[in-house]
Amino acid sequence: MREGFTIIECIFSLMVKAMTILLIQLVLPSALHLQNDSLKNNTDWYLFIERLEDPRCHFQISKVKNNQLILSDRNNEEYQIESGKHAVFIRSVHGGYLPILTNYHPGSIKYHQLNSRNVYVTAKMLDGEEKDAIVSFAEYR
Repeated sequence: MREGFTIIECIFSLMVKAMTILLIQLVLPSALHLQNDSLKNNTDWYLFIERLEDPRCHFQISKVKNNQLILSDRNNEEYQIESGKHAVFIRSVHGGYLPILTNYHPGSIKYHQLNSRNVYVTAKMLDGEEKDAIVSFAEYR
């Protein structure tokens, strides 16, 4: 007589495998979603900083007043960095705007001028992650 598995042992091992597969199917999409959100937040944040420091714009700091950043360009035109409900955007005094940061918690962005060229910027993203950077602008002429 040969030894082997009983039908109960086979059913039990199949149930364990099924439960493991079910747990993986439930957890994996959530983990991927969190990873993509974090990657999107990092990408949005770095693009935001890059747009402010863009050498083609040659932005200079005019002033930081009431937590609002006011910049000027080579032609001495003023731009305001404004926070809306859904985005932070650059607004020209002549009208028009360009969204430069999304996926942030409204009212969380703060500016602190360090010197004539650098501003410390902090913000809280929608997933609760805190971001900060020192933005370097062009030198004053």
